[in-house]
Amino acid sequence: MKKATLFSLVVILMVGCMQQPATVKTNPNERLAMATIFVEHAPEYKALCYQAYNLAGYQLKEMVKNKQANEKSAVVLDIDETVLNNIPFQAKQVLDTIGYPTCWNAWCNLESAEPVPGVKEFLAMANDLGVSIFYISNRKTTVLKATIANLQKFGLPQADSLHVMLKTTSNEKESRRQKLMDEGYKIMLLFGDNLSDFSADFEITDNTERNSIAMSQRDLFGAKYIVLPNPGYGAWSQNLGLNNSQVNQDSLTRSLMTGFECNENE
Repeated sequence: MKKATLFSLVVILMVGCMQQPATVKTNPNERLAMATIFVEHAPEYKALCYQAYNLAGYQLKEMVKNKQANEKSAVVLDIDETVLNNIPFQAKQVLDTIGYPTCWNAWCNLESAEPVPGVKEFLAMANDLGVSIFYISNRKTTVLKATIANLQKFGLPQADSLHVMLKTTSNEKESRRQKLMDEGYKIMLLFGDNLSDFSADFEITDNTERNSIAMSQRDLFGAKYIVLPNPGYGAWSQNLGLNNSQVNQDSLTRSLMTGFECNENE
C-alpha cells in the first residue's frame, strides 16, 4: 500500500514538473507580411506605380492643351501609399506586433517616407504646366508640419499649408474636394489607393456594393481616376474585418477565399 502511494506521488510530481506547452500568441498583423514584402521588393509593384503616373502624365498634357483660357486647373492626390510610401511603418507593425495608431505619429515625425515610384516626376511636370497640386489626406492635423516637411524634403512641389489638406473631424474627403471646386478649380485628375479618394460613392462599408459601383464607374479609371496599388490596407480590408485584432485572422482569411474541388487521381 505504501509502495503504491509512493509511486502515485512520484507520478504526480513528474507530471507537474513536465513543461507545459507554451501558448502561441498569433500576430494579427501577420497577414501584412506578404503585402509588405511585395511593396518593398517586387519590381511589379514599382512597375504598377510607374504605369499609373506615366498614364496620368499623358492624360494631363492633353487636358492642359485643351483647357479653356484662364481655367484654374488642379490635380488632387491622397498622400499615404499614393505620394508617400509608408512601408517601414507597415513592416514595424508585423515585426513588433503593433497596430495603428501605435508609433504612427512617431513615423510621421521622422519625415522619412519616400515618394512612391513615379510621383515626383509627374508632380514636377504638373507644376511646370501651371497646374495646382492639392494633397488631401486623412492624416491628422497634429502631423501637418511634419507631413509638409516630408514632402518638401523630397522636392515635391506646392507642399505648403495651402495645398496640404489634412483631416480635421471626419474621414470623408468629398467636402475638401468640393471646397476646391467652390473656389473655381477644375479637378482634372484624382489619385488614390482607396476608392473613397475619388468619390463619396465609395464611402460605404458594403464591399459587394463597392465592387458594383467600381464596375459602374469603370470608364473613369485611367481617364480621371488614377489608382495606386496598396495590397496592405484600406477600406476593402477594414470592411472585411481584416483590421480587427480581436478576430481570428487565419480563419477569417480562409473563409474569404473561394477554391475548387480537385482530385489528383483524376
